[in-house]
Order: sequence, then C-alpha cells, then structure tokens
Amino acid sequence: VHEENFWIVLKLYECQRRKDPKWSPWLAAMPRTFPEFSEAEQECLPYYAKYIAGYQQLKFEKFLEAAEVICGEKMDHTQRDHFKWAFNAVGSRFWKTDS
Repeated sequence: VHEENFWIVLKLYECQRRKDPKWSPWLAAMPRTFPEFSEAEQECLPYYAKYIAGYQQLKFEKFLEAAEVICGEKMDHTQRDHFKWAFNAVGSRFWKTDS
C-alpha cells in the first residue's frame, strides 16, 4: 500500500485499539467525532466538492480493505467505526507539503 497517509491511519487505529498508554494523552485530546456529509448533502454539493467527497469515501473503503488484509481479519462494525475515526483524524490534521 503506497497511498499517502495509509500507514499513519493504521498506526493511529492500532494505538487506539490497543489502548497504548504512551499515546493515551494524545488520543484523549482528539475529537471523538468528525462531521460528514449525508448522501443527500453530497448530491447538493458543487461538482468539485462532490468529487472530493466521493474520492474521500472511496479512499476510506480502499484503506479499510488494505487494513483488513494486513490485520488478517474482516473488521466488525465497531472496529470499522474506530478505523473511520482514525481515517478522519489523520485527514483533518495531516497535510502534504512540497518541502
């Protein structure tokens, strides 16, 4: 998997899942929820914003598939929610720079 941020998302998911004490203060300071568009809201977005929202959903699904292969198991609903949290947390706090 070479998609940008995948390994960071997986590491954050694993730290949260294992309740790693070294990361607990940082994880506790993170928001627990992130706003997302409903399907109806996505339909009302301008073309480019709708494209980006769809791309993010596709990216999440591909990250989830890759994580399930690497972890060796299919995630249940709770695990999927935790992985979605990690995906959104990284996406809201990480950006790429050219330098």
